[in-house]
Amino acid sequence: MEGSNGRCQYFRTKYLISPWFAYDKTKLDECRKGFDVYNKVGEICSKAGLRFGFHNHHDEFEQKFNNEYLYDIMLKELNLKYVCQQLDICNMAEANVDPMRWLKMFPKHFELLHVKDLDKTKNESTLLGDGRLRMKEILDFAKKNTAVKYWVIEQESYGDKTPMESVKIDLERLKQNYNFV
Repeated sequence: MEGSNGRCQYFRTKYLISPWFAYDKTKLDECRKGFDVYNKVGEICSKAGLRFGFHNHHDEFEQKFNNEYLYDIMLKELNLKYVCQQLDICNMAEANVDPMRWLKMFPKHFELLHVKDLDKTKNESTLLGDGRLRMKEILDFAKKNTAVKYWVIEQESYGDKTPMESVKIDLERLKQNYNFV
């Protein structure tokens, strides 16, 4: 990329996020193998100047072992020194769990947060503030009490809007309704 002075400028990537956990989520021993791999990848990334992380979906909340969600076990066994979380609150709500539980229990684990609302009647995203999530409560708590550094606006369903119209509305609402500058 060329800068204003005609010289080449480079932008350094800070995070490498795994968007999926490709291990058999029905078998805890298989999951633990995956946790070991993620910890090792995180360590390698750290040595290269990157922060490795995991992005949750709904299925980490569908499987339990000894009455603990897979995601609870994952957060306890992944080494926070090497593996952070990119929390998707909409995916959690889609699994019928409250994101506030995890924000309160594991506040240091979440460095990136997907600001995405869940439609009131369908399991799909919607414009920020139009859905069923308690966005003000969630975002206020996360701003004050967690390690979140980056807020990622995400929307996957757009209704009668284009993706660009949707993200513009979401950004305006994030600033106006949730005190983001």
